[in-house]
Amino acid sequence: MCKVIKNCVFCDFPDTVDFSELQGTTVCPNYLAKLETFRPLPVNRLRNVENLQECLKSLTDKTDNSNAHINQIKIEIEALQIALACKLEHLEMAKKENVAEQVILHALALLPANAKKLATWICKNASWIASLNTLTRCPGDCARVESDCLFRCQENNYGLFAANKDYMEVNFGTDVAEYSFAFDFAGHDFETACSVGFEGEYYIIGGIKNFQRVSKVSDCGLSQVDFMYQAFYEHRCTNWNGAIHICGSAVDAGACWRYVPGQSQTTIARSMYGHSEGGLLVYGDYLLRIAGYTEKTEAYAVGDQFWSDFNADLPFVLSQFATLVFGQSIFIFGGYSGATFETENAILRYDDSMRKWDQVGEMAHKRRNFAVVQEENFVYIAGGEDFNLPFEVFDTETFETSTLESMSQNFYYAQIIPEEFLNCLVRE
Repeated sequence: MCKVIKNCVFCDFPDTVDFSELQGTTVCPNYLAKLETFRPLPVNRLRNVENLQECLKSLTDKTDNSNAHINQIKIEIEALQIALACKLEHLEMAKKENVAEQVILHALALLPANAKKLATWICKNASWIASLNTLTRCPGDCARVESDCLFRCQENNYGLFAANKDYMEVNFGTDVAEYSFAFDFAGHDFETACSVGFEGEYYIIGGIKNFQRVSKVSDCGLSQVDFMYQAFYEHRCTNWNGAIHICGSAVDAGACWRYVPGQSQTTIARSMYGHSEGGLLVYGDYLLRIAGYTEKTEAYAVGDQFWSDFNADLPFVLSQFATLVFGQSIFIFGGYSGATFETENAILRYDDSMRKWDQVGEMAHKRRNFAVVQEENFVYIAGGEDFNLPFEVFDTETFETSTLESMSQNFYYAQIIPEEFLNCLVRE
């Protein structure tokens, strides 16, 4: 929302910021202390310092304007001065040592979280650093968790787990992966289990060999924290409405549970279809059960007594796929087709405006019982029931898929756990 006071425009950030009007400037580490004072810029464009000073004078000459607006302009003036100094500094460094890219990445890595979107746009559009035109990949020499790594890559460390108790430390952004024996599974096998983050913790629930066990990821291993009343394997789980929701165990494919670790385990309404080895995700206000030995999609909302038909049937019966939500779209990757009785590599997207599924791309390799994780508009794909499957990355904007160099060997029933829950990733 924007408003005009004495010919000065004030807007909320970031939803109404017109990025197309921002100037091609950047920030650098020497001025980051000052940068902390303006998180973030609360105006709709970066104007030049002279115009801002005129605007400031117009406001200070009046007594009916709040100090907040005056402070906003003072902050923006300082920010522009910082940006100008940084741009000149980068130009000199680029001429002397050709290290402008690394310096920009270092600045981005240290920015306050709510300034990253602004800074990323600025760097992408700086006329003097064309090599950063897309910022889709990390620099090749960026170590796994070094301080001068681009923030997106720095936050792109994961643990990749398999049913056979294999464990890899992975950074998809830098395309680095290595096996590790550091993780202590503590007897909990990941085969047909589900994993979910909830209230700052990460849980592994059930599995064919530990079907009532609940383990929590702690440091570099698992510790048992609870015991389920129901046997759970080949099920799905997600975090919704203040609890973990679990649906579709092979013991009772139509049953769904609301679970708060250490506190409660209660059933909710049964779905009309079993959806065994299908999808379970949050979409808007709804909890959705998708496919799984059926082509049906069902929805459940807070306060509902029954599941309802979502009127978005898949084009064929599908199970053992991976799925995620990006914006208003739902993506389904691969799986096992009930039409062809073969493993698939198709990528399907549900468009809410059309209320139907369309194939928008393909993975390079057919996969089932694998894992995906999203970073910005990229979806990283890992694991599956086959040997030597390379990791892949799918762009949700262009619908293009690329194969990475790193790979895993037979990581079936794969689970991906973010770095913040693990304390055993390599940091050399």
